[in-house]
Amino acid sequence: MVKGKSIATGYEYTVALKSDDTVVATEVNENGECNVSEWENIISVYASEGRTIGFKADGSVCVAGSLYTNESLSKLSNTIDMDVDFGVIFGIKADGQAVAVGTSSTDATNVSNVH
Repeated sequence: MVKGKSIATGYEYTVALKSDDTVVATEVNENGECNVSEWENIISVYASEGRTIGFKADGSVCVAGSLYTNESLSKLSNTIDMDVDFGVIFGIKADGQAVAVGTSSTDATNVSNVH
């Protein structure tokens, strides 16, 4: 049974959610994006250039690889859905609030008007 997004591809690597709720990643590990061997209780995986994001069953988020900033992942806790684009991680909370962390030259992290 697939609980969430179970496979994702980033730039020159692939990450997959295994049936025991752990994660495996293969290929290029230039920024540490494949350093996921100790992740547990993951329900969804996401990939972007230089980073892997895991959404945990308890609502927390873990990231391997380059973050490009010292962003606070706590903003992404307890999201019900996520997506990743180059330099930005987007999330939607249960109440419909949109959140975003990361870098963007186009102000993509400004999601204050998204409901």
